[in-house]
Amino acid sequence: MIFKLLIVDDEATMRKGIANFMDWASIGCEVAGTASDGLEAIRFLQHNHTDIVITDIKMPEADGLAVAKYVFENMPETKIILLTGYADFKYAQTAIQYDVSDFILKPTNKKDLFSSVKNAQQKIIASRKHTSIAQEEFTFLKDQLLQELTAGPFSPELAARLEQFRLPLRHYITAAFRLIPFENDISFTIPQLFSPFNDVLDAPFLSTSQDSFFQKRQEQNTKIVSSCSCLPSLSVFL
Repeated sequence: MIFKLLIVDDEATMRKGIANFMDWASIGCEVAGTASDGLEAIRFLQHNHTDIVITDIKMPEADGLAVAKYVFENMPETKIILLTGYADFKYAQTAIQYDVSDFILKPTNKKDLFSSVKNAQQKIIASRKHTSIAQEEFTFLKDQLLQELTAGPFSPELAARLEQFRLPLRHYITAAFRLIPFENDISFTIPQLFSPFNDVLDAPFLSTSQDSFFQKRQEQNTKIVSSCSCLPSLSVFL
């Protein structure tokens, strides 16, 4: 994994020194761009993927706090490292509200800068793992709910949970099939398997996930096909 850096400082010597004379590749980073003030930095961020922003706090046009605020509001996975002098350190601390990853006193050195960047990398990795786990949990709970729809009568509690998953079934018909391919031939694809039902249901399956198919029609009818991974036996709910 390569982390993209943006270096922001109105002092050309500092900006070029951090961007060009640090062995960023040694810690899995590369400089995606540089900016001389906050406005230029924000314009760059609007059009370029960036993982970590290293920015001075006091700059013309827009300062480091403006950059931190923009990142906080628009790029929650991007981390900010603020470079600050002794005189404006208390001012820099107001950036805590923008979830700044770290503060480094100027003049900085390679050891402190690399340490802060590595810390930001770990935070990004942890955040991505958490997001991945959350998505897996969401998928499991959604599939579990769809299975419950076939096990008993529809209820207000089920309706509320469906709304949470953005699967409103205001009108629906449920039919159960068990399909066993001839001589265990499972070489055909899932869409081919369900193609005979398309005429009955008025529309082909338009979107698929790994385990489930969903198709909404006129916001009134929802057909669901939920398959298990244990082919050749297949459970289908329409």
